[in-house]
Amino acid sequence: MLKKLIIKLAVFFALLIIVDLILGAVIRKIYFGQNHGGAYRITYVLEQATPDIMILGSSRAAHHYIPTMMQDSLGLTCYNAGRDGSFISYANAEVNSILKRYSPKTIILDILDDEFEVRSYNIEDRVSSLLPYYKTHPEIREIVDLKSPLEKYKLLSNLYTFNALLLQSITGAVDLKNRKEEEKNLGYIAVHEKWEGEMGITDSHNEKLDSTKIKALKNIMAACNEKKVALVIVVSPAFKKYNQHYNPTVALVNEIAGSSKIPFWNYLQDTTYLNHSKLFMDVRHLNHDGAKIFTADIIKRLKAVN
Repeated sequence: MLKKLIIKLAVFFALLIIVDLILGAVIRKIYFGQNHGGAYRITYVLEQATPDIMILGSSRAAHHYIPTMMQDSLGLTCYNAGRDGSFISYANAEVNSILKRYSPKTIILDILDDEFEVRSYNIEDRVSSLLPYYKTHPEIREIVDLKSPLEKYKLLSNLYTFNALLLQSITGAVDLKNRKEEEKNLGYIAVHEKWEGEMGITDSHNEKLDSTKIKALKNIMAACNEKKVALVIVVSPAFKKYNQHYNPTVALVNEIAGSSKIPFWNYLQDTTYLNHSKLFMDVRHLNHDGAKIFTADIIKRLKAVN
């Protein structure tokens, strides 16, 4: 009986491995065979893009910076690599891969107003979109490994590697109209809704800060310094009022960036935006009208520091 059980288990695991290899190979081919969509944009940023100005950050970066305006005014190529739900650890991985290939003139890093505060969710879980690149990009492994101590072993499975991205791979291959629009806009995602609600209210207390996120910022700063790449850190506008003047993230970046003489542009309470709700799509994101005004402001400041 024991011998039969062992044989059955051996056959079962052999079938699992075969299925993993076959389906994994199919999904991998679909994923890396795309020339449009979110998955393609990751590959493009990590492996191909060489603009003079690279914009990194989460959805606020994606919606707030218009590369075509920057190119026309500055005479420099520009790409917006902003990505929904991708925060400082993800940006750290991007910087590692980008600077391994080439050195842009400027990297604009857009951060959240609470970027470094400890949250109930694990920011490192947000690097799942980098899993397909783990084997071919050693420079991002340390960051992906933050997901769990077992991550390197889980990634022996092709299905695990692409599980979170299967739907994205399919929709990326189908939703060509919107994806081509993003590519025409050099990664910028325009939104035209106008906010009709109230202004957000935020109470900034002495929140605990996450040492892993702080380390990611310091790594980005050190890498840019080593490659002589100009780094600009920005907290872009939000339609939120702060009941207290102290903000842990702003205080931290002021200190770290200031000591390294890195420009830090904080727009949190800028009345140009706070007095005009119609420049926002919601309390966290500018709409296209707001993005045009904000991008023009960033252009002026870039000209001043160059």
